Amino acid sequence: MAASTPPGDTTSQSAAPKDDFLAPSKAPKGGGGGGSKTLIGVIILVVVMVIAGAGTYFALGGFAPATSTTTTSGTDCHSNAGGCKQSVTYHDASIFSPFTSASALSPVSFTATILTGVIETSTFYFGDGTTTVVQGTNANVQHTYTGPGSYYVFVSIKDTSGNTHDNLNKVIPFKVGPSFEQVQAGTIAILSGANVTSDNVKAGGTVTLQGVVQSPPSQAGWAVSKVGFVSTNGTAVSLSSPSSFSGNTSSAQVTATVGSTAANGVYSVVFYANSTNGVTTANSTFTMAIGVGVVVQPLPIAKSPHPGTMDVYYLVPGGSFSEDPGVDYETAGYEPIVNVFQTLISYNGSLAGPYPTDYVPNLATCVPGSSLCTQLYGNTLQSGDNYTFVINPNAEFYNPSTKSSANVFPMDVLFSYVRTCMFADFPYGNPGWIQCQSLLPYGSSSYDSGLHYPYNSTPTNILNAIQINNSAFCPSSATNGCVTFDTQYSGNYWPDFLEFVADPLGGGILDCNYAMSVGMSSAMPGFSCGSHTDPTGIGDTAWDGVSLGMGSAGSDYSGTSGQPVANWANTLRWSMVGSGPYYLASLTPGTSYTVMTNPDWKGTTCSWSGCLPTTFPVNTVNVVWEASATQGEAALENGQADIATVPPTDFSSVLLPLLHGGKVGITSAPGLSVFFTNFDMSFNPVAAQSYLPAGTTLNAPATLFQDLAFRQFLVHAFPYATVQSQYNTVDGIPLYQLYGGAIPIGMGNYYPNNISWDMSDPGSGASPWWAAVQSENGIAAKACLPSKPCVFPFLSYAGAPLQDEVNGAWVTEITKLSGGAVDAVPVDIPFINLVINSFAAPGQNPMPMYELGWAPDYPDPTDYVNPIYMPDSTYTYGDALCEGLGMFTTMGCAPHTSNLAAGNYDGALPAGWVWTNATVTTATQGTAYTTMTTLLADAAFDTNLQQRALLYNAAEHIAQQLGIFVPNSGQAIAGWTTASWIVGSSMNLNPTIGGGGDSTWYTVQYVAS
Repeated sequence: MAASTPPGDTTSQSAAPKDDFLAPSKAPKGGGGGGSKTLIGVIILVVVMVIAGAGTYFALGGFAPATSTTTTSGTDCHSNAGGCKQSVTYHDASIFSPFTSASALSPVSFTATILTGVIETSTFYFGDGTTTVVQGTNANVQHTYTGPGSYYVFVSIKDTSGNTHDNLNKVIPFKVGPSFEQVQAGTIAILSGANVTSDNVKAGGTVTLQGVVQSPPSQAGWAVSKVGFVSTNGTAVSLSSPSSFSGNTSSAQVTATVGSTAANGVYSVVFYANSTNGVTTANSTFTMAIGVGVVVQPLPIAKSPHPGTMDVYYLVPGGSFSEDPGVDYETAGYEPIVNVFQTLISYNGSLAGPYPTDYVPNLATCVPGSSLCTQLYGNTLQSGDNYTFVINPNAEFYNPSTKSSANVFPMDVLFSYVRTCMFADFPYGNPGWIQCQSLLPYGSSSYDSGLHYPYNSTPTNILNAIQINNSAFCPSSATNGCVTFDTQYSGNYWPDFLEFVADPLGGGILDCNYAMSVGMSSAMPGFSCGSHTDPTGIGDTAWDGVSLGMGSAGSDYSGTSGQPVANWANTLRWSMVGSGPYYLASLTPGTSYTVMTNPDWKGTTCSWSGCLPTTFPVNTVNVVWEASATQGEAALENGQADIATVPPTDFSSVLLPLLHGGKVGITSAPGLSVFFTNFDMSFNPVAAQSYLPAGTTLNAPATLFQDLAFRQFLVHAFPYATVQSQYNTVDGIPLYQLYGGAIPIGMGNYYPNNISWDMSDPGSGASPWWAAVQSENGIAAKACLPSKPCVFPFLSYAGAPLQDEVNGAWVTEITKLSGGAVDAVPVDIPFINLVINSFAAPGQNPMPMYELGWAPDYPDPTDYVNPIYMPDSTYTYGDALCEGLGMFTTMGCAPHTSNLAAGNYDGALPAGWVWTNATVTTATQGTAYTTMTTLLADAAFDTNLQQRALLYNAAEHIAQQLGIFVPNSGQAIAGWTTASWIVGSSMNLNPTIGGGGDSTWYTVQYVAS
């Protein structure tokens, strides 16, 4: 769900289309799937991070006005202060982070800003006893917490006039959880803690600290043996006795006394637990922070002028493409869909799978594989490859036109998934492949004119993979029935199946009777909404008419080609009948929509945590899709808007004054959208020439990028650090973060932190690779000479001036470091042309180097590594990657199949594992790539999740050495600007929802008055 504007293009938008191929202001959502060239999935135009009503930056700083100052009694003889003078301390600093929380061992970025003055030196105190000093005006730093806790981040800034700035007036705790490795080891206790009596004390005061063992070690034979508290501040903070407690206790308390001479600041106390199996001891910790003189309460908050109603302004010119969950594939349409339609399960807060505990029941009564299912039905409802969902008997569809309701039954789920799978093979941006890649076997491109390829989406296969009310799986107490999915029917075991079901695009449940009554009956001959288990008499080509209509380029909802629109219910494009918390009260295509609370919504009646609420504060949400940010910004300034987009060009003039005046807050959501420059291993020189300016002649060979040393030279010539500070950060607010590889930061534990991705400016890193180009005397050395430079176009997006500046800086470095031997010519073309060109056959792509990106459909590596790495997939097909690297000489470029049989891993590492520490050369890059794709194929279906993470890690080590693309534009950070009366943390911070720019309105809370 990524926004689709290029970096630096501030004219659009916060919520933008998903994987459909639309214009830059309405860009596609997430990934492609299946590793097939026909699964176009989505290429997305680079996102511009606008602070809007959909996920923003986590603000840890004080939004106090500049008048909140104190005057010290000393003097300052700062060298730039014009002599000695009285120094002034301003409590006007703010700290921004792209995340509200993080896992231990994962690096987190913090950026500090001040309201007045020019920063000279910044000292960051991270609350865990560590400090970092940053010189210069760019107060940006990365920090890695080694253990979980609640840390107050404090900054002290010296400006060029000798004054001091800090965020003493408001310090917000940054939450850190245990690392993936700690949880998976199963030998430690998971801890939490709280400052029971106060977060803020004066010197000489006391505070009670409470530590809790949330869950004991999960590894058999392990138990907690001791818990205790340790002060890490010397004599500044002392602890009452006893401070340690033996035995398998679940909680403990201690009194912390702050020394009478302790300075204002943040002090830490560690709560620990020792676990043992009788032989070995493991330790886990949780750090708690004590603020001395630190204001941790928010500034006075205004009340909403219209409580119960939210007015939202999104900079999304053109609005959504559709509100049909079986067809829509973009973020503007996603947001109403996720609020009006239910999925069987939904993401649990910011968690994103693949464990059952990462989800909460939505339309289902429990999550298959969870202890709750066992509690309710006596079994987990997951049996091998079969997942059974019991339908919530309280769920009801609400039809706003007739003001009538109808119960939800398994047939509604079956109908919705049948329709989704019918569209699974459509290449022009439909979400059906997401769920159905795990339900359908692979088809043949020669059968039925390729309509059922790569997924064999015939009625027989669809209905065999999805069963309703099967007594072998459905509990007898399921009053409204069950739906069972057979994921093994696809021929593979999918450990991330729950992630597919949680996606509202493709997984949103429609009212079968309503949909059939408005046109779907003619599109699905033989299907009815009765209570029968398996519709019969439906031939394997019965629904091909729908496929023919939707499978044509440009047909979409337009009806301009293929079958008439009525064949697949154009009414469903804007008419929503769902069972979710809200119903669609009105929608003006391209302009606005309003949702109101479903009068028949009963919530998920339950006693466990994580339930969808029965009631919620926001009853009506009015969303305006703006063509310009003017209206929304004015509404923010006037105190009328609850949420509004503020583009980066208006940060200084609009956002920062509102922030420092306490009128708005900003909250970040970790986005998973990544953007990069691709290399074509066999481009079309004749077609590429057409993109060069008149008088410029292309003389680079078509195979130029098959030279490994040349690709690595380009990778290391990019000015990463400069771009991050000057272009990816605006007014101290980070819009993107640097990343490496195909797997984005924040995707479970799959991002390989142990790989040193280049995040520096060029120079020493690029020079050895240019020397290697010369010494190997390969393709690039012969074609690129200072006396006769190799000339080729570098394609980017039209209408993105800041990105043009980034590319210009990169090209300057390339020219300089190559001694003038390389002449990459930046050329801007329309976004849609980039997309179309990228799908040309190998050898026909006219773009030697070009920029595009990828946004998530679901938070699993398969959504990224398949289209970006696997042979002849979304990117690699047009780029002739496997053909150009010279592998698969006997088998062609067919995707690898997994070495794992039916998901059962035998424990043996693939033979190519040794390549993680090998040195790849141009001569061996084909073998290395073969090894990498084998690792990826194994990882996709590995049910041993620790092993799975290691396989992806090994593959990314090889990818780093292959230099397949340049992650130049960074990884997007999504964000919200909300009015002061909105609790920013109540916005949906899940990386695939809020991280993509969308909101679940039923989670939004008001600040307590």
